[in-house]
Amino acid sequence: MISTLKLLANVHSSWHEFLSNSIIYDETFINNLNEAYQSNTCFPDYQDILRFMQYPLNEIKVIILGQDPYHTKGVADGLAFSSKATKIPPSLRNIFKELNNDLGINNTSPNLESWAQQGVCLLNTYLSVKEGLPKSHHYLRWDLFIKPLIKYLDHYQSFIFVLWGNSAQDYERFINNGYLIRGGHPSPLSQRYFMNGHYFSKINALLLKQHLSPIDWRTY
Repeated sequence: MISTLKLLANVHSSWHEFLSNSIIYDETFINNLNEAYQSNTCFPDYQDILRFMQYPLNEIKVIILGQDPYHTKGVADGLAFSSKATKIPPSLRNIFKELNNDLGINNTSPNLESWAQQGVCLLNTYLSVKEGLPKSHHYLRWDLFIKPLIKYLDHYQSFIFVLWGNSAQDYERFINNGYLIRGGHPSPLSQRYFMNGHYFSKINALLLKQHLSPIDWRTY
């Protein structure tokens, strides 16, 4: 179970209840994940796979659900759409363009940690990927982790769920209590279905409706 402990090293204790019954403790799943990382170059770094869980569950207000991590070396950092590279990835560039059109904010840093620190859970439907091959870790059955996670979050409280792309919207049927905002994936391949969605102003309007503080969408 050394690899499981490595995965959980930076996870906040508030997530332990969910994780205790998850496939993270399934020996077959962990062995397959280890084999994938040992046989190929995969992203994000192993210890960052559950990075979105390093923030307290009770401080989350918004869940943004995407597809899978960036599949280029030195980019994925464990938070969906965030990047540790200096160059802004194409999908994030479209997110920032939409943000600028929506709220007039012009971000230049691809590090989205400031969003996560304010309660935005940046989650993908697949939490790992082989270099150069989107959706390549579908066979690992990340859906057996994400499906119960979405159900757990939906039961926990009425979050704002933002579903970007078909992979994310496949999980809409498991959301019964939360607020839903839908859009295309921000990838250049589907940007025409993403742009002009006014996601960020809609999120903040819903937060204010719940008497919660809005998100400062600037990055640093």
